Amino acid sequence: MAGEVRLRRRSLGLPSLSAKAPGRPWLPLGDGVWQRLWPAVLLWLAVVYYLVNIRLPRVQSAAVSVYLAQPVTWASFAVLAYLGWRFGLRDRPRFRIGLTAMAALTGGFQVALFLLAGLVFGFGQTPYSRAPLALLGNLVYMLSMLLAVEIGRAYLVVFFSRGSPLVSIGSMTLLFAWIGIPYARYGAVSDIEPLFQFSGGTLLPALSQNLLACFLALHGGPMASLAYRVVLEAFEWLSPILPNLSWTMQAFVGTIAPALGLLLVRGGLGAHTTRREARAAEGTTSFVLIASLAVALLWFNTGMFGIRPTLVSGVSMEPALRPGDIVIVQPVSAESLRVGDIVRFRDGSTTILHRLVEIRGSGPDWEFLTQGDANNVPDRPVTEGEVEGRVILILPKIGWLAIGVRQLIGWFR
Repeated sequence: MAGEVRLRRRSLGLPSLSAKAPGRPWLPLGDGVWQRLWPAVLLWLAVVYYLVNIRLPRVQSAAVSVYLAQPVTWASFAVLAYLGWRFGLRDRPRFRIGLTAMAALTGGFQVALFLLAGLVFGFGQTPYSRAPLALLGNLVYMLSMLLAVEIGRAYLVVFFSRGSPLVSIGSMTLLFAWIGIPYARYGAVSDIEPLFQFSGGTLLPALSQNLLACFLALHGGPMASLAYRVVLEAFEWLSPILPNLSWTMQAFVGTIAPALGLLLVRGGLGAHTTRREARAAEGTTSFVLIASLAVALLWFNTGMFGIRPTLVSGVSMEPALRPGDIVIVQPVSAESLRVGDIVRFRDGSTTILHRLVEIRGSGPDWEFLTQGDANNVPDRPVTEGEVEGRVILILPKIGWLAIGVRQLIGWFR
């Protein structure tokens, strides 16, 4: 009877009830220690991010940092994550060749969309060196980083999925999206316009790609997520030319392509999922809608739909406009402008919302005199080409979240 129970447990892929499981190497630590390895993995991941993005570039040359120190640092995390994956999980997802192939095809589909966008909007030279030694160094760095990240992702997302697969996927998506964005890009966000560009061109694609990678890791282990990401990273690091896309197109391709890939992978899994995995798959569907809405909002902000929102951050137009208000600006012809309108224009790199107090000239020689309601003197005359539109709607106070984010970023800088 005991032999029958042991045989059944092996058929389910569970460890044997015997004192020493066949094929499992002996280690000087008990099972309980390995199952509590996750805090060390999370802590070391944060340390690696600090070393790779902040510390190592300051104390070493760029070549030594990128081609030697950083791969060694990532390798140390890969070893720790593998110990957690190999000995800290009682049940691991089995390798699925079909899912892995589907993941690689999804990465290829995303690369193909980038290439199609490049044919429309043009290509630019890669920022990475094409020298043979540099290519070899880039390959070493890319593979060490990918192996470490994907083993760590698989271990953490499977470990925490014991409570709630959906919560595990969501939290690990946020974590690995964060560590996948260089620290310098966070520091470059200093105003509302860079914030929108960072959100669309960097953050949304990172969230979308990491959501798909976490979903793949939960169902097929590190090989599935690695198959997807290695295609994207190889294209980024090794291609001699890259699409020269605006951040709006980067947001579209980088966000929608993984979201569609997620739907395709879900459909391909079919009946091979457990009930808990099926619930997690259903929850990820909402991300496709959220991602599409977010891209639409970002396009709305750029004026691609004819109108665009603007955050009020100063006090020069009080009491009509107060900090935290959002105003909707619509492009208009010079002939339709009237004294008393609130217009948006640029003074160098600064966006200004002031009231139109005088109109001078006519035809191509229009000049507009503006002044803030709370200011004592008017601004310099504004030409017709500098006027970007007229305020048609005021949404009070809903922009305080953006102001808070901007202040938080400034505090960390």
